[in-house]
Amino acid sequence: MTNEMTTIMPCYNECIIKGTEGSDAPKPMGALHGNFCDREFYATKKALELAPQIVEHVLSLVDSKAAAGERVDSSRTAPLPLNEQAFNDANNIYQRLVYWARVFAKQLNSPAPAAARHAWKDMAGNIVGLPHDISPGQARYIVAQMARWLDLRLEMICALPAVDDVEYFHNGAGQMRETFTVNARWPTEAKPYYSKAPCPDDKGKIAVYPPKEFGDETVYKCEGCGRIFDDSLHAFYANLFATVTLAEYNQSAKIARHLSKKFARTA
Repeated sequence: MTNEMTTIMPCYNECIIKGTEGSDAPKPMGALHGNFCDREFYATKKALELAPQIVEHVLSLVDSKAAAGERVDSSRTAPLPLNEQAFNDANNIYQRLVYWARVFAKQLNSPAPAAARHAWKDMAGNIVGLPHDISPGQARYIVAQMARWLDLRLEMICALPAVDDVEYFHNGAGQMRETFTVNARWPTEAKPYYSKAPCPDDKGKIAVYPPKEFGDETVYKCEGCGRIFDDSLHAFYANLFATVTLAEYNQSAKIARHLSKKFARTA
């Protein structure tokens, strides 16, 4: 009886095991999924799983209105208009999925998913992209068809002889790794922003921190004096500021503070 050692080839991308990168003997990651390692395989798998919900979320922002006032963490770099950037990001994910579903369907000798076969094309056969009037839910449905098709065949795709194609599918400029970039650009967690109403005490900016988890409350905090407002009190000042002049707002806020202190003493 003889023991046969199985030789595992290194990952096509020459990935190195974490923690050994700077050592004298860096250890290569094994090609456990066709020609690719766990790192490459599961990163692509995660990108495919995220794609439908990211496309739906990003398209839901196309017609949404920005929160009141500037963002608390506003960037100095002027981005593209929200509608244009958001639609382009969703459309790029869709176009990549259509392209790769067709490429790998041909290489696997398998029918491509219906969403890829019936994709909108121009006269030259180029993939045009999502219709501009498509709903976020519809976009998620068709993107999910292609992402699921690719995900179910990912092991076979990673073992295809056209290794350069598969590597580009994983990591090429603008390919599936870009899904993570889009996800970071349009986070589902609401970001803090400034209220339009100034603080009635010191005229400072009131920062609005949306709840991070279900059941949490929105926090309204003046960046000047540190005063915390609850929902009803902030709504009172916000509505007041929206309907009167600044001088009237200041006078009304002064009266409100006086009444609040008076009733607090007599309570």
